[in-house]
Amino acid sequence: MSARPQHDQANTQWQVNEGLLQQYRALGMTVQSFLLTVGALVATLGQPTLVSDLAFGVIFVLSKVHLWVIWYPITRARALISDYHKHRYISDLSEDRLSALAAFCPQQRFIDDRARRAEVWRDYFGIEGGTPRQPTRRKLDLWVPLIYGAVWICLLTIRLAPLIEAALTQAVPA
Repeated sequence: MSARPQHDQANTQWQVNEGLLQQYRALGMTVQSFLLTVGALVATLGQPTLVSDLAFGVIFVLSKVHLWVIWYPITRARALISDYHKHRYISDLSEDRLSALAAFCPQQRFIDDRARRAEVWRDYFGIEGGTPRQPTRRKLDLWVPLIYGAVWICLLTIRLAPLIEAALTQAVPA
């Protein structure tokens, strides 16, 4: 039996949650890539019809729901959980202090309560300014979803281009 069971538990939780985070990222990118492929095909093949417009619209909405309602919030929460357990593990906090931390701010509260999270970073881990983010994590958790969103806006523009051109042609007298 370990002399530091709270640290051992934190290490296990960190490893599990970091692994889940990587899987969620990979799954999110896979789903977005699939939706983008189907969306690009529908957006660019043949003349637009009511059915293809509806299909593109449904795919577009599904991609936005997946991106901003499912993928981003889940990976953000999992990253917070992973960081929480990582810092519990790498900290020099005593077992009693780790127990106090668990009582003061359980995992779910750490995710949901920004003010409490800031207190934990400052008072337990000695980190000012909120959640420390590695540049790679920032890129993967923020920039990748934003890039997918930008590509979707480009596809939407391509899909709407004939309508925009027709509207502009009618608006400008010959």
